[in-house]
Amino acid sequence: MERIKQNVRKSIKKGISRRTTVLLALLVLLAASSYANYRMSTSVGALQTDLPVLRILGSAPAPEPTKAPVQPQMENSFSAYREQRSASRAQEIRMLDEMIGDNRGSGASAEEARGQKLALVRSMEQETALEGLLKAKGFEDALVSSRPGSVSVVIKRESLTEAEAVQIMELAMRETGEEARNIKIIPTR
Repeated sequence: MERIKQNVRKSIKKGISRRTTVLLALLVLLAASSYANYRMSTSVGALQTDLPVLRILGSAPAPEPTKAPVQPQMENSFSAYREQRSASRAQEIRMLDEMIGDNRGSGASAEEARGQKLALVRSMEQETALEGLLKAKGFEDALVSSRPGSVSVVIKRESLTEAEAVQIMELAMRETGEEARNIKIIPTR
C-alpha cells in the first residue's frame, strides 16, 4: 500500500502524463457529444416520446391496436424530422469524406470511414425505399429509422389492425433484412 502511495506521489510531481491527457481529452469529447445528442433529441422529443409501441415478436399474436395521443403538430414533426435527418446525414457524410480524403490519417482509418459511409448510405436507401413502399400500400405518411440491428417505423395512423401491422412488418423485414424482433412499429396521429 505504501508503495502505491509513493508511485502516486511521484506521478503527481512529474505532472500529468500523456496518457492522462489523452483520457481527459476523450472524456471532454464524450461529454460534448452527449450534450449535442441531448440537444438534438429534445428537438424531436414529440416524435420519440409518449407514443404507443406496437411490437410483433416472431409469430406471437399482435396486441390490440393502440391509440396514440392527439398531437396536432405531428404533421409538421414528420417533415421537421425528415429535414433534420437529411441535414444530419449530410454533415455525417461530409465528415466521413474528410476522413477518407485526409492524407495524414492511416489507411486503416480511411478504410473504416469508407465502411461507415457505405453503411450510412445503405441505411438511407432502406429508409427511403421502405417509406415509399408504405405510402404506395396506402399509408398516409411514414418515417423509418434504420440502423444495423434496429428499425423503427412510425406510421401516421391513429391505430393499426393486426393485418396492417403484419403487412408493415413483412415490408420492413424484406427491405432491411432485419428480424421481426428488431423492428418497432409505432402508429401515431
